[in-house]
Amino acid sequence: MPKDYLKFAKDLKKYTSAKLEFIKPEESKYKEYIQPRESVFGTYPIGKLLDIEIFFLHYKSEEEALEKWTRRVQRINFDNIILKFNDQNGCEFEDVVAFDNLNYENKICFSVYDDKNLKSNFYIKEYKEKGFVVSDMIISNKYIKMNKYLNKISE
Repeated sequence: MPKDYLKFAKDLKKYTSAKLEFIKPEESKYKEYIQPRESVFGTYPIGKLLDIEIFFLHYKSEEEALEKWTRRVQRINFDNIILKFNDQNGCEFEDVVAFDNLNYENKICFSVYDDKNLKSNFYIKEYKEKGFVVSDMIISNKYIKMNKYLNKISE
């Protein structure tokens, strides 16, 4: 969720070194928001790192989620981080601004906010009427050539 992601991004080392625990879906602080909108809520593991929650949407079990999380955390190069964000899941304009203000050189945000002051933001006009970017993975290549971007910053 946007506010948890922003907390996580502000202090990556703290959160990635915290012990990942799992909670039941009914214990999620976001249950009231997600359950009415999402038919699969409760079918995937929900992890907790200190005061934030992580939804492991693509995993069937806590064991699988923990194994993937542990492996990925070990691969983080804190000197070469790229953050990606979008305006889904109740994200507000202030969250997009907070993301833009994070102290990272390489960050990308896809949103329906057409604000030229946001340096990391890519305005996705196709979703303006919807109110948020439904799927940035489908449309993002129209706005940024991801392979070219990744190769440029890894040089």
